[in-house]
Amino acid sequence: MNKVWAVWTYIASFIYFKVEYKVPINHKAQTYVYCANHTSYMDIPTLFLAIPGYFNILGKAELGKVPLFGYMYRKLYISVNRHSPEARYKSYIDALDSLDQNRSVAFYPEGKIPHNNQHPKMGDFKDGPFKAAIEKQIPIIPITIPYNWIILPDKSKNTRVHWHKCGIIFHKPIETKGLTLDDVTNLKNRVYQIMDDELTKLNK
Repeated sequence: MNKVWAVWTYIASFIYFKVEYKVPINHKAQTYVYCANHTSYMDIPTLFLAIPGYFNILGKAELGKVPLFGYMYRKLYISVNRHSPEARYKSYIDALDSLDQNRSVAFYPEGKIPHNNQHPKMGDFKDGPFKAAIEKQIPIIPITIPYNWIILPDKSKNTRVHWHKCGIIFHKPIETKGLTLDDVTNLKNRVYQIMDDELTKLNK
């Protein structure tokens, strides 16, 4: 159902969609933690369209209010109330449980769309995705979504779709075997740098 919703989102928007891999990735042969930058509400259908197979996604609880999609989101995916420490912790535990069930999880490590969304500069990353990957010794795949900030900028009531090609880049998986929670900051900075370099290169 999520794939159908994502496909029709792009068809209705007349948006050209292209997926790029830095190295070949077999999504079904390995459980991953995916980390994608977040600039637009288009980011969710972008991931659904680009990642094959059955995976989980962690997103804000407000998405449960979106017509049609919201019902499916509440039933099938991990929602997080960013304003409640208890709810954030429960969402993190749900993500770990998903990984234990060999179901990959996609995170937006910024936690939200940055307020200054007139350019693709990322906000600070939260620790959660990196802690989860290290705790479960699961590879992280950095994902760069370079143009959704142009296609559907987050401008509240003035939001409208602009035509632009949509791209999504899957970077080389980063192994976490042998890492400990002491390595969270270094891993987080490494993933941030990979994604930031790609955003800068593609949005000159």
